[in-house]
Order: sequence, then C-alpha cells, then structure tokens
Amino acid sequence: MAANFTTRRERALWIAALIVVLLILSSLPFAAELAEELDERSLFDAVFAAGFVLIVVAVASQAIRSKPGWLEAAVTVGVLGVALMGFARLAAPAERTHLFEYALVAVLIHQALLERQRGGGSVPMPWLTAIAVTAGIGLADEVVQAVIPDRVFDWRDVAFNAGAAIAAVVAGLLVEWASAFRSRRSV
Repeated sequence: MAANFTTRRERALWIAALIVVLLILSSLPFAAELAEELDERSLFDAVFAAGFVLIVVAVASQAIRSKPGWLEAAVTVGVLGVALMGFARLAAPAERTHLFEYALVAVLIHQALLERQRGGGSVPMPWLTAIAVTAGIGLADEVVQAVIPDRVFDWRDVAFNAGAAIAAVVAGLLVEWASAFRSRRSV
C-alpha cells in the first residue's frame, strides 16, 4: 500500500472522488447546453428521477448487506424522503445537478477520511473536513466557470455546493448514529 493511504478502500474512495470531481469540471463547458436540451425535451426530470432511483437502489443494497435495525432503516428512509423533497422543490435544473454532484463528492471524501481513521491515520473531525474540502471544490468549480465563455461565477451555486455537502455528510452521520445506537442497545 502506498504511504499516502492507510487501506486499499481509502485509496479507492479518493480515486472515486477525484474521478467525480474531474467529471464535474470537464463537463463545465457544455453542461448548461446539455441541461437546456434535456429541459426542452422534457427529459431533465426523468434523468434526475432515474438518478435518484439509482441512489435508492445503492442505499438499499448497502442496507441489505449490513442488515440494519429498525432505527437505522427508519433514519435511512427519513433521509431519503428529505432528499426527495429537497430534490422536488428545486425548480432550476442546475440546482438539482449541484445537489447530486456535491453530495456524492462529500460522501466519497467523508468515507475516505473515515477509512483513513479506521486505518490508523489521524483525521480530526472528518465530517467537518469533508464539508470544508467539498465546499472548496465547489468554490473552485465556480471560479473555473468565471473564465469559461457563456458561464459565470455565482455565489448561489457556491452555497448550493456547500449545502449539498452539509446535507450529505449530516445524513451519513444520522445513519451512523442510528447504527451506533443499535450497537450500544444490543450489548
């Protein structure tokens, strides 16, 4: 294992986070046109509904493997419900993409930091670090857009990126809390 990673899983999580960030950044020159085209064809909602279904399937498959208790299941369903409500209330397609993109980045970074801790690495407040790093990446995304023709820097997007990171990490913490609660109760 390379000296920079404590486990293979940590390495894989960092690579996955890097790939997602590179995909986000590489899509910047044409993302607005793609979103507009999908919206004009009334496909935007269907594409993002499919994305949400994929998230639910991923969460469900993880839940099946971990055999959650009733509290973990209830918290997970609640988190997914809140996410769906948030998704449904966002009118602008671009806002929905920020929610998915930066929630995914935050989850990958948070999990990588937690894995580093489990592997013996020192990571103070991994939840806060994950939020700060993701928010920084979201800010960098907007700075890059400032130099791309027909794109602009938008503080609201910076806030959406940070908000998605906060929501994703807090959701993960809630599920972890429910799991820890069940573990303490079964002892």
